[in-house]
Amino acid sequence: MKFYHISVDELPDKTQAQQEIKTILNNIFPIQTAQDIWNEAVLRVSDCSNVYIYDAFYSLKDEKILNILTSKGAHTIPLPKPQQQKEFYHAINPRQEVEAIAQYIIQHDLDADDIIITLASSTYKPLIEQIFKRYEIPYTLLQKNKASIVTQRFVNLIAYALSFDQEDLFACMDAGVFQSEHLDELREYIEIFNCDIFQPFHHLMNVQANGHILDEVEITKLKELEEIAESGRQELCETLSLFIEDDLHQLVTHLLDILHNGMKEASMEDISVLSNIQDVVSSSWNYLNTKDDLAFLLPFIEQISISKSVREIHGVIVGDLKQIIPNRTHHFLVGATQKNYPAFPSESGIFDEIYLRDTTLPDMETRYQYYIAQCEKQLHTNSHLIVSFPLGTYEGKGNEAALEIEEEMKCDPTAFPIMENYEKITQTYIIQPETAKALFVKGHHIKGSISAIERYIHCPYSYFLRYGLSLREPMQHGFDNSYMGTMAHYALETLVDELGKQYTKAAMERIEEIVNQEVEAIAAVFPNNADLMEVIKHRFLVSFAQTLKRLDDFETHSSMGPYLQEYEFHEEFPITEDISFALKGFIDRIDASGNFHCILDYKSSAKSLSEDKVFAALQLQLLTYSIVAKKQLHKDILGAYYISLKNQNIPYIAGKMKRRPVGFVETEKDDYEENILKAHRISGWTMRKDIDMLDDNGSHIIGVSMNKDGIVKARKYYRYETIYEWFISLYRTIGNRMLSGDIACSPDADACTYCAYYEICRFKGFASERKPLVDIDDSLYWEGGVDDADME
Repeated sequence: MKFYHISVDELPDKTQAQQEIKTILNNIFPIQTAQDIWNEAVLRVSDCSNVYIYDAFYSLKDEKILNILTSKGAHTIPLPKPQQQKEFYHAINPRQEVEAIAQYIIQHDLDADDIIITLASSTYKPLIEQIFKRYEIPYTLLQKNKASIVTQRFVNLIAYALSFDQEDLFACMDAGVFQSEHLDELREYIEIFNCDIFQPFHHLMNVQANGHILDEVEITKLKELEEIAESGRQELCETLSLFIEDDLHQLVTHLLDILHNGMKEASMEDISVLSNIQDVVSSSWNYLNTKDDLAFLLPFIEQISISKSVREIHGVIVGDLKQIIPNRTHHFLVGATQKNYPAFPSESGIFDEIYLRDTTLPDMETRYQYYIAQCEKQLHTNSHLIVSFPLGTYEGKGNEAALEIEEEMKCDPTAFPIMENYEKITQTYIIQPETAKALFVKGHHIKGSISAIERYIHCPYSYFLRYGLSLREPMQHGFDNSYMGTMAHYALETLVDELGKQYTKAAMERIEEIVNQEVEAIAAVFPNNADLMEVIKHRFLVSFAQTLKRLDDFETHSSMGPYLQEYEFHEEFPITEDISFALKGFIDRIDASGNFHCILDYKSSAKSLSEDKVFAALQLQLLTYSIVAKKQLHKDILGAYYISLKNQNIPYIAGKMKRRPVGFVETEKDDYEENILKAHRISGWTMRKDIDMLDDNGSHIIGVSMNKDGIVKARKYYRYETIYEWFISLYRTIGNRMLSGDIACSPDADACTYCAYYEICRFKGFASERKPLVDIDDSLYWEGGVDDADME
């Protein structure tokens, strides 16, 4: 208003909002500003004949100043307007756009000192830096701003001083505000237990591992974490206690001291930022009365960044839309999309375009036309103009060229020519056999579980990190989803111990007693999860009751009964003459009847055995159990099966239409119950034809059914002797790969999904397919092969 000499009386007052704005401005307008001093100075200027104005990218306000100077004799040096050659291109995305420009410069042998690149968006700066360095094209960014960690630290300190919120405290820790040895353990403990940092950490001191879901090892680790976290808490609280300071100026001084203490090895850039922060605080010092006043400082502090001005120019000059650089032949305008170009700055906020429309200030149309004229001035300064834009973003959203550019170029864009030569980079991960033996072999054995061997097959590199380098995966805290399966395992084990084959008829009171004991043990360790545990307990009881109902039908039709539970085994499989696998594990359940055993393995979700996966060593567990049971218990194996404890979602279809006669048949409840049992059948491999001992009506095992003669048969009967022979070969092959030092980072399709080491290896390639390690033939089946074993 003062620049354009507009009085308060000229402001609009048609609406309530306009009247209030006018009242406010009327009160503050008399305050002297820099513009008042400038206006007075302009009146004293008389002769400007010695002033020369270099033409550049000016705003409408700048133009008014230039007119004043010109009216007093100043001279304008016009920009050159050479004859111009134009080229108009598009690229797939911003990265390929910059890549194509780099190739264009090299292919056309352009002199880097004769090139200017105008970026329509600042997001292109890191692309220019990355790609031009790779192509060894010299360049200079005229202005480069980057965020400062010093600024972020002070902003986080103020935010925490205002809120005492846990997230703001974590933000301070992440920014490196506090200098403490145990910050990582302190943060982990607070995240796990959601506790107050000003209260001592000691609730685990008297907790005993009296449950079966959380083991003693995990409790011990948590207690060790608590002890370290308490040391860190006491150290940090000495600093945080000063945040409660009543004297605001003392508090601000304390915050600055913390900031200063963290800059013992600061760069000159960081020191400059700290100085700017102190200037802002100093300027507002006399106006800080309450803590809430600190919030007004935040926008000013956040604007402080590291600004690198150019001291020496070499190579390609990279600027933005408001920088006009003549005297260079080739001008690349990059990223000229409708979103980025011309980037006209419209007004928003209290004094938005709607408000300005009712004033005598320049309206949006006037400002826009002048702004476009300045953009055109930039486009016409160089003799060779190359304009490009990306057709899409990295997310796949489409872009179009700016309308102003289309009118300027007066031609359709063509694809930016780019040479692509992508080579697959294969990094070999291998260690020397001597190193592999030192890492994996302990006393002539490679010790571990079957799941560890399967892990090696899924991804050798993951196995190397876990069992070679002994990198520990993060502990699971609270009640992880996997614990639901552990709870079901333990409940089944307890009920079978107490009731034998009648476990499915256990009283709900006894089941609740078992579950309550486990829930209380977990709640004692994680008291902040007590409410969640009640919800989980209710969910579990409902689900477990349904599981027992299904298993009751299974047990009714099985003449076999529980024989062993959680059977611990130790078994060796030879690799070389002096080295073998020493496998340790637990078999969930072994049922028996007469001279037959049956392996039953509880799973938290539906699972089936695939021949290809079994002999590719991706599913070793169930059949290894069969081999162990056969060797150690000296009875024939009837079969090995998975029992899913998960309740599948079964749609209840109201009915279905029939054609002849046309009508609607409603679904009976018995049909629905049959669908439930069918969806929850156990799955696995049958090895003996006496399968009716386990399923007398052929309706409880996938691949087993009763024929029209009332005989229960399996589609396939697998030969135990062949399985045993091939598994010996499998384990020998796997062991030799380990001993050779093969730790390839070549995961299969499922390896990375839940891998804790994914961020370490950062695998970005294509998943590898695992093929059988033995040649599968008809000797796997009874009586001549799969054709005979298949049931029509």
